[in-house]
Amino acid sequence: AFPEHGFLTEEEASDLPDSGSIIWVIDPVDGTTNYSRQIPIFTVAIAAVDSASREVVVGVILDPMRQELFSAAKGQGVWLQVEGGEKRPLSASPVSILSESIVSLDMSHDHQTRQSVLDFVQHAGNDIAKMRLIGSAALSMAWLAAGRLDAYLNYRLHPWDVAAASLLVREAGGQVTTLDGQPWRWTKEAGGVVATNGRFHAQLLQKLSQTQ
Repeated sequence: AFPEHGFLTEEEASDLPDSGSIIWVIDPVDGTTNYSRQIPIFTVAIAAVDSASREVVVGVILDPMRQELFSAAKGQGVWLQVEGGEKRPLSASPVSILSESIVSLDMSHDHQTRQSVLDFVQHAGNDIAKMRLIGSAALSMAWLAAGRLDAYLNYRLHPWDVAAASLLVREAGGQVTTLDGQPWRWTKEAGGVVATNGRFHAQLLQKLSQTQ
């Protein structure tokens, strides 16, 4: 029905248009290891990206185990609907200092990024209230948008891991940047991501820079 649209998934990337259309970025299972080991922490994530501006315009994340559907449209806020219930608006947490925050982070399979996470924990661990390794980038960032977590850090994410979630966080009032503090924009390449409720983003980036 929409032959001009492009698709990017974990399994296959089509030829993507340069302008005038939509790129659908799909992660059918985010948290694959959890899913394969019957750990009930995984999601389905779908994003629509404007191919001209490379901005995410729609993001949807489904947590099937808790029957929670997170959705956002650019400029229209972020919403949560539990099966059988009404949609309600979400906003990021009011936590304003790193020492009171709950930060979720994930480790990649490769040694270099794994070591980067360990270095960060060793350097900044005492300055953060709590840390969580959830194993799903999309769910961590959805929970950030819902105010359940305050920040999320990953040294290497694929675009399908973060596209939908980035819009949720921003529409909830949070920030999403690269590791060096540049606003995260959709790309086909993997890279690091820092997401926060927007209230202590600079503090977290400073800690991060001290370990790189």
